[in-house]
This record gives sequence, C-alpha cells and structure tokens, in this order.
Amino acid sequence: MSGAKPCFGYPTRTEAVAAFVEAGMPRAEIAARIGIPTKSVSALLGESRRARPADEQVKRRSPQVVLQLTDAQRCALREHAARRDLSLDRLLFDLLDVIVEDKLVDAILDDGRGRR
Repeated sequence: MSGAKPCFGYPTRTEAVAAFVEAGMPRAEIAARIGIPTKSVSALLGESRRARPADEQVKRRSPQVVLQLTDAQRCALREHAARRDLSLDRLLFDLLDVIVEDKLVDAILDDGRGRR
C-alpha cells in the first residue's frame, strides 16, 4: 500500500476530498480537480467518515428515517456493508449521500419522471 499523497495543501487526498465536500463541491468536480475517478472520491470520503470520532459522526447526521427493508434486501446490503467494514445503517447513509450529492436519483430510478 502506498503512503499518504499530499493534495492541494492537505496531508492526504482523503483530507482534501473531505474539505472539498464540506465546502459543497460536487464529487465530479472534485474528481476532475484531483485527477481521479468519481468513485475514488466516494471511497476517499468513506475513509474520511470512518476515521471521524463517533461523536462527531452523530452530530453531523440529520434526523433519523426509518426504512422498512425486506429480509432479502437486508441480507444483500449486509454483504456489501461487511465488505466495507461498515454497519448496515452507515452503508445506507453513505449510499443516500452519494445518490443525492452526485444527482443520481433519476439515473437509478430511470422512470422518466426526472425530466422537466
């Protein structure tokens, strides 16, 4: 594994990505600036979130939403969460964050209702 890569004055790309997201920059723009794929921006952001102290993560969350998942959905998502060493709740939070930030709702639903 390679060492830390300084980026835009930050000690690591992970810290740079977190700062850019915090400033409201879209992930596609961050990726273009740094010269990495958008999915790498999302991965670095996930690293940043996992590295935060638990109390800081809780402060940053919005009010809770209750999702009713089927057993099959829960099982499939747990598998993805386990591969990333995340809780199911954290995986769902990160998924929704990426979908909203990267404006992927229309692409994912593909129901034609996103057009104006």
